[in-house]
This record gives sequence, C-alpha cells and structure tokens, in this order.
Amino acid sequence: MFRKLAWLLPLALVATLLSLVPAQDAPPKKFALLIGVNKYTKPGFDELKYAEADVIALSEVLKADGFEVKLLLGSATGADQATQKNIDAALAEFVPKATVRDTLIVAMSGHGQELDGKPYFCPVDGLNRTPASLVSVARVVDVAELHAGVRVVFVDACRNDPDPTKGRGIDRNKITLKANSALFLSCASNQKALESETLKHGLFFHCVLEGMRGALKDAVNANGEVTPGRLATAVEETFAAKFDEWAPKASRKQEPQIANYIPASRVLIAKTGLASLPKPGEERDFEIYTGVKMTFCWIPPGKAILGSPASEEGRFKDEVEHEFNCKGFWLGKYEVTQAEWIAVIGSNPSAFDGMRDNKAKGLDTTRYPVETVSWDDCQKFLEKVNQPSKKPFRKIALPHEDEWEYACRGGKGNQQPYYWGKAITAQEANTSMAKLDRTAIVGSYAKAAPHPWNLCDMTGNVFEWCKNKYSSDSQSRVLRGGSWSSLPGVCRAAYRYSLVVPGFRDDIVGFRVVLDL
Repeated sequence: MFRKLAWLLPLALVATLLSLVPAQDAPPKKFALLIGVNKYTKPGFDELKYAEADVIALSEVLKADGFEVKLLLGSATGADQATQKNIDAALAEFVPKATVRDTLIVAMSGHGQELDGKPYFCPVDGLNRTPASLVSVARVVDVAELHAGVRVVFVDACRNDPDPTKGRGIDRNKITLKANSALFLSCASNQKALESETLKHGLFFHCVLEGMRGALKDAVNANGEVTPGRLATAVEETFAAKFDEWAPKASRKQEPQIANYIPASRVLIAKTGLASLPKPGEERDFEIYTGVKMTFCWIPPGKAILGSPASEEGRFKDEVEHEFNCKGFWLGKYEVTQAEWIAVIGSNPSAFDGMRDNKAKGLDTTRYPVETVSWDDCQKFLEKVNQPSKKPFRKIALPHEDEWEYACRGGKGNQQPYYWGKAITAQEANTSMAKLDRTAIVGSYAKAAPHPWNLCDMTGNVFEWCKNKYSSDSQSRVLRGGSWSSLPGVCRAAYRYSLVVPGFRDDIVGFRVVLDL
C-alpha cells in the first residue's frame, strides 16, 4: 500500500563503513534522536500544541524497547533545548554512536519550510526563510545513512511555509534512499499536516505512535514485532480510513508519504502492544517542582461510554452519553495538597489549614487537599511548575473532564453511578454522609473503597477543576467529583458542575493534575 518514492540526494558524505564493523559477538544496539518544538523564539512561526508531545510519547515507547534516546525540546533549557547548535551537536556526537549493526531512529516534529526546493526543519531559534539558521532534512538523512545499519527517519514538519504559493510539503526534493533506510513524511506537497485536540498529537504522529505500540494490528508480524514495512502499510491505511473522522472540517486531504527500503526481516520494535506500557494503576513519583514530588497513577488506554444512562437516578440532562477513546495518561493519585501548594506558591489559601477557627483547627493539614482556589489560581500554580526545566515529563495540566470521568470510573463502565457500585454510604468517601463537615487527609478512604487504578478521593473531599469549558458557547469551567458537603447525587461520576466565574473560590473546591501528553 505504501508508495516507494523516488528521492534524489547529493552524496556529499562518502566514507567506508568497514572500519566501523564491531566484534560479531557484540549485540546490536538501538538509538533514537527525537526533536520537537512547540513555541519558537523568533518571529514568523505560529505556536504549535502537540509537536513536543509527539516526540515525548515516542521516547517512552522506544525506551521501553531498549533504545538509548536523545530528546531535544523547544521548551527545554541548556544542552537539551532544540536549538540549531544542539541539533548539529547531536548529529555529530550522538548519531555516530550507532554502528553498521545498529538501528537508528530520527524523529522531528515542529515547523518545516521548503526553500529553494530544499526541505528544512525549524529549530526553536530558527529564522524565518533563512536556510543557514535551519536544519537540512537531507543532511539528517545523509548523516543517518553514514552511520547506522538500519535508518528510519520520521518528519512531521509540514505545518508552516512562509510562502503559501509554494505549498507546505517538504517532499519536492527528490532523495534516493540507500538500502536499509526508510523515510516517513507526514504529508504530500501542497498539503497541510494537522494536529488534533482530541488525539493531542499530530494526526500523522498519532498513527506512528499507535503502530509503534502495536495497537495497529497490521504493523505487527506473527511474532508480535513491528517492522518498518508493516508500520508503513499500517500508518497509510489507518490514516486514510480515519482522516475524515479526525479532521471533519479539513479543507483538503492529508496523505503521508512513505518510502521504505528495509527488508521485512529487520525488526524495528520488539516489545509491542499494551504489555510495553505501564500496568493499569501503576504508580510513579515525579518531581513536579524543586523538592516537590507527586505520585501519579497510570490510566490505561481504552474506550468507554461516559455520561449517564437515562435510567440513572438523579441524572441531569447535561450528562449526555458519548464514547471516549483514551490513549493512556498519568493522573495525580491524590488531589493537590496544602503542602504541595505552599511549596510552589508560598502561601496557603485553604480554609481548613489548621490555623483557623473551624473543624480543622489544631490539626496537621499538610496532607489535606488545598481548597479555596479558583480556576485562575490553578493556572498560576501550573505556570510555576511548568517553567522550563529538564524534568522527564511533558507538562502539568488540569485534566479534561472526559479524562477525569474515564479515570474516575476505573474501567467499570457507566452503568453504575460510582466506581464501586450503585449506592454510597459514609464509608466510601468524604461527602455529606460522612458528617465530617470538613476536608480529610487525601487517601483516607482508599482502604474502604479501593479504586481499580489506585486513585483516591475521586468522589468527595473537594470538587476538582477541569481545564475545559462547560460548553462551546459558555465561559463556565467544569468541576467534577463532589465535595465534603455534597449530597450523594452530586458525587456521581457523571455529575457536571460549572461555575461562570473562573475566579470563584470556596472551601469545597480544589484540583488534581495530569501529566499532559
């Protein structure tokens, strides 16, 4: 199904590979250079949303398969930032680590330009329409072919061309690939490469990731391995079948262009499928801010019907049933605590802080959820923890309410109001039935009502802000989960509460965070 394109590349680099052959008893190795840029430092480039998410997600797949990964991001700092200098250094120092027995993957996601018939990738500090400040795609292919034995290059960089009369494609240059090489391009000449708010990736990169994970059956051979040829077929066929669904408002088609000259016997990914992903509910600690570690639970990929059925008692008309397709993400095990908030912001807005004259007076409330925080307050918290750093995650965000509800239900479906069943008592959660009349230490109800994916307090304690609006024509932000003062019907997984004023604060309102993919 995939097209073998005729590519023409000047052979500027000539070297003998015989001297690079290692001892035959040394096992082959795998290397990956991954580059993604969302926001550029020079004018002339629109900000992208998911270019960095593309390569970060790919890095996780490749690391699970034993690849040594070099990751350069526009939002990083120092030697890890995707500047032209750092990309050139990686091509000169990291790529040559691969020998003729090794596999090398290079992936670039961000803006690309085609100037004088030559394709370029735009580093974070690139100058618009200035080839000397950009990264030549032809050179990247050249260097990859000079060193590794198997070379696969992914380029999702057709999102911006300063001259619309020249189109957006980078594939006008004709490059002749050597044997054992493959080149995956996100679209054809004069086509636009699209991103998806739903998929949270570029459409092309989403297909690549699904294929690499083994989620596209055509990408996997009988041994459960992904080969470049099968991946090419699966990406093209899936993209063609799903494009209208993913981009219903697109003015024209997008068609990935793929050339593969790697034998079918060569394996790209050996560990495929969900087995290479974390286990559902697996817990990991991430340092989200200097000295602040937070526990996250893995929410597994899957499909689920959200909202409530018409038969559910207490149902509201805005709890519309709809299908949600989850690609998997990390969600905070607990609501953000007072200690975590204080460490980042420096002060405590909470009503139940142990110092005030209420039912928490005199208590150690450091592990109580922070509350009396507005949606706008949450943005200030996120802005601080997302300052450029070398942390191993993408960025911290509020979850979308669909992500929140999918996680809350724990794979139990929407035929019951709560993840543990159809009824609620004072034992399962801190609601009005518990009669504490205040918040409680996060995780207090974990033993009485263990969550399938190890989350805590998805029901009760405090309402949790979500990132999305209540509706497309509303300025209201959504809260989910109910609180310590809520009646049972308000604590159902499907219940949606909205507040018109994002600056609203109350002692029933807090939040938890997601590692945004």
